[in-house]
Amino acid sequence: MPRPGERGPRLNDDHDVREHDRSGIDACDIDASGIGAVSDGYIVGRAALEPVMATFWGIPGHDHVWGDLSPTGWARRRDLALHTLRLLDGSRPDNRHERVATDVLRERLLVDVALLEAE
Repeated sequence: MPRPGERGPRLNDDHDVREHDRSGIDACDIDASGIGAVSDGYIVGRAALEPVMATFWGIPGHDHVWGDLSPTGWARRRDLALHTLRLLDGSRPDNRHERVATDVLRERLLVDVALLEAE
């Protein structure tokens, strides 16, 4: 996970996650020590738990391993989502862009938790 002020994960050598903007939100408006760090940490954790998805997302270094598809592996995915939700609950977005980013990540995580807890 990047330290505050450091850049987050890169999709590949030519394309930085933060530079890809289809939303009209300036990536510079999202603080790297707030929601940026939380979301970067989630992606890094998710990539470690789901290397196939990491490869699909273009994050290098995961294309030679499979994720844990046992009940323990699914529980770890749920735990990561719940941990990230707790971090979001403690965050204080500084501007509209950070609020939107926080709301989008929260919604995605709540859906993930619901799916992971469904029988």
